[in-house]
Amino acid sequence: METTQIKNYLKDNGTTQRWLATQLGISPSYLCLILNKDRNKPKWFDYKMRGILKSKIKELSWQVRHLPNL
Repeated sequence: METTQIKNYLKDNGTTQRWLATQLGISPSYLCLILNKDRNKPKWFDYKMRGILKSKIKELSWQVRHLPNL
């Protein structure tokens, strides 16, 4: 997964880099370095990102299904 895709996802979904760093188990500053391409992504990075994004999508779809009818 490209870092620009990750940045766009975070921006489009109102998700913070701090939240993502917590989910990945790394510091926010290390995530920032990875996203700015100042550090190479670790081998496990893309695998964990896919898992996090899948769970986030499931969470969002559950929230949409349970919105109150107005």
